[in-house]
Amino acid sequence: MEHDGKLVALVFPDLETIDRACLKGRQIEELMEDNRRTLNEQLPAYARISEFRVMYEEFEKTPTRKIKRNLYTAAT
Repeated sequence: MEHDGKLVALVFPDLETIDRACLKGRQIEELMEDNRRTLNEQLPAYARISEFRVMYEEFEKTPTRKIKRNLYTAAT
């Protein structure tokens, strides 16, 4: 998703893994931020993720299991 000309990632974490690791709210966001920084080191400047938003509910999908991207906008 794009917001103000920057790439924003919507992330639905693997909740089972998070539970096993006993991670809570802020810890999840810190882990995702570390992942974002690591990924951005490998990406060209135009493809870097400026921020992310953790989604705690699974993305709504079509019958063929594709994410309904039009439902997720900058307001999400």
